[in-house]
Amino acid sequence: MTTCPFCGLDPYEYVDVGVGCVPVAVNCCHFGPALFDDRSEDQSWRKWAECAAEAVSGIKDKDERMAKADEILFGELEYRSWNERHDATQGTSK
Repeated sequence: MTTCPFCGLDPYEYVDVGVGCVPVAVNCCHFGPALFDDRSEDQSWRKWAECAAEAVSGIKDKDERMAKADEILFGELEYRSWNERHDATQGTSK
């Protein structure tokens, strides 16, 4: 069984297809899809989630892990927002 490094739960919802259960959706926590959903076209969020998962791996308490992941996410969003504003003022885009 896979365990989400953020919330500690199995990240997948399963459906019985007659010969067993298969994972059909990621529904563990708000960080789970960034780490476990392979359908995302923006792989930079997967990289972020992998780094965040590593950063919280030593924290035993679920609430502390989620708070640290929130802090890391807020920092990443601020960084991306700053880059977008900076690129706009420089007349460049990615």
